[in-house]
Amino acid sequence: RCSAVVNGVPININDASWVLALIHEKTGALACTSALIDTDWAITAAHCVEKFGIHDVLLVLAGIDRLENKDAAQKAYVMYWHIHPCYVKENGFDVALMKLSLKVTSGNPILVTDRVWPEETRYSRQCESVGWGSNAVETAASNDVRDVLLRATITVGHGPFGCPCTLRQDQDRLVCSTKGGFGLCKKDFGGVLVCDGRAVAVAQKLVRTTCSEGPILNCREDTVISSYVYLPPLRDWIHQFIPSVPPSTGWSSLFLPSQALIIWTAVVLEALN
Repeated sequence: RCSAVVNGVPININDASWVLALIHEKTGALACTSALIDTDWAITAAHCVEKFGIHDVLLVLAGIDRLENKDAAQKAYVMYWHIHPCYVKENGFDVALMKLSLKVTSGNPILVTDRVWPEETRYSRQCESVGWGSNAVETAASNDVRDVLLRATITVGHGPFGCPCTLRQDQDRLVCSTKGGFGLCKKDFGGVLVCDGRAVAVAQKLVRTTCSEGPILNCREDTVISSYVYLPPLRDWIHQFIPSVPPSTGWSSLFLPSQALIIWTAVVLEALN
């Protein structure tokens, strides 16, 4: 199995100083990737934190590009987190904001984009995905890169035909890679997709273009693509907790309870069918 950016290359932390490693303190295990979007706030995928309870202690590591150097990292504990209220089972709201115990000085926050997705690159935009882990597939070969920060340039699309095999109401809230076997793997979830130097989306999950069920064991399969949660529709919600992130200018992400119920009902009906 692979657990990090597929076809990525090792980079220096100075090239992506906003990248954080989300760690479960008791086990020392890497839970997910996350990103610094203010000096004491980080963003990640909701499913990365929802599984943890009140007795679990999480922390982020900043300022390193190899996990073996964790003793040299700046460490900040996750005091609490906010999961988007419309989040349901890795849908288009799979985002969480984490309040950190101190201001991170070993990295620079990345700006959350306020720009409209360019129509001329609707399904062919060049962006970067960064994450942690190993680029191994099934066995540990001598040339596998492990626990090193990796970056890959990927082509992504956003819109009605950008993400196959996803619910219709999520299409405008997702960004997907257009080439199978190139992009995310498991430990990259929660990191941000960077386009034109800004955070555009949060790494969410892997999707089969064949729409078949079952676990994905090999991130390099030609039919496996990466899915990200598009951030511009969520800017109003983010702004509530992080005023330095300006509110949206055209989107409304704060759904009324009735709208959230509609989304939940649609998910249930889809599962029943």
